[in-house]
Order: sequence, then structure tokens, then C-alpha cells
Amino acid sequence: HELKNPLTAIQSYTHLLRNQMGNLTPAQQDEFLAVIFEGSKRIHHLALELDDITQMETGQFRLKVEPVSFQEILLDSVKLMDSQIAEKKQTLQLNIPEELPSLQADAKRLNQILTHLLSNASKYTEESGQITVSARLAKNGAAAMLCIAVKDSGIGIAVEDQAKIFSQFFRADDKIVTKTHGTGLGLNITKKLVELQGGKIGFNSEYGKGSTFFFTIPI
Repeated sequence: HELKNPLTAIQSYTHLLRNQMGNLTPAQQDEFLAVIFEGSKRIHHLALELDDITQMETGQFRLKVEPVSFQEILLDSVKLMDSQIAEKKQTLQLNIPEELPSLQADAKRLNQILTHLLSNASKYTEESGQITVSARLAKNGAAAMLCIAVKDSGIGIAVEDQAKIFSQFFRADDKIVTKTHGTGLGLNITKKLVELQGGKIGFNSEYGKGSTFFFTIPI
């Protein structure tokens, strides 16, 4: 379903461009090309998600774990989300200690985790809503960890859906969720990426009032 819809749009608008090029205004051409571009982006994103899942399930997934700066990776993720958050007039607040030790993590995959959680927080929060990212040092037995939380004032997760939220291809039966593009793979991949780096992930949510997703990464 997620592949069929954008492919159909790409084929239809490509056909229109080829057969009506001389009759289309510049504005119509821009509109058609925008639909094609967005469709190709959705297919590319799905291909990347399916590739990650395949590598994880066949034991071929590899991480490059090294000392990394959480602040730098978070700022990179925020830059990627700036336009989406600004478009919905949402407020993003960062509650991050000025001094933090380095994490033992894969920088690219930590960025992927943060970007997905920020994207979900924005997608499922109405206009002018609030998103907060916070971090604190914690202990897991003898191991030092950084605990990161992404909190939103969005639609929240119904009690009956909470046990399935990290399952592959699961999407809640909510009108705001169903009208938003998604594959139901993002949180499943995010959970695996956290656990592969020695951390844990969880969430608290109240339907209609928002959600907080939190995870740990070793120091």
C-alpha cells in the first residue's frame, strides 16, 4: 500500500507531463513535479527502512560505535526537523545540560533515532503544540547512561494500542494517524537501534494529552 500510492502518483503525473507539456503553465508543471518528487521521497524512505529491517533480521547489520557528542548529534537532528516544526508553528524546547560526557554510540544511527522520535512528535502534535527534548545522566547498575526523552503535547496513544506500538507495520486506528503517511516500521527500527547500542527504550502516554518517548545510551 505504501509503495503503490506514490508509484501510482508518479506514473500518472509523469504521463500528464509527457502528453501535455505544451499545454501546461509553469505553475502546473511545478505542481506536477512536486507530486513526483514527494512520491519518490516516500519510496526512497521506505526502501531504506526495509533495508534496515532486512539487515537486522539476517544478522548483517553493522554499527560503528565510537565516542560521540550527544549535543552535536541532537543539533543535526533538529536542523533536519526545523522546516516541519516551523510549518506547524510548533515550539521546540531543548533541556540539555551544558556539559555531558561522550557517548559510546553510532553517530549516524543515533541521529536516526532522534530524527524519527522528533518527526513522530511533530507529526502527531497539532499546530502550535509543544515538543521538549531533555537529557540527564543516570545509572543502570554499575554502568553510566544518558537518558534522553522526547515529549510532545500531541494526540497520545490509546491504552489498547500501547502494547503494539513497537511492532512491525503497526499503525493506530486514529483519524490523525491514518491521514499521516507512515509505514509502521519507524518505531520498530528505532527500538532495535537503541537496543543494538546497549540501551533501552520506552514511553509514557495518555490519549489526547501527549506522549513521552525515552531511551538510554551508554556513556
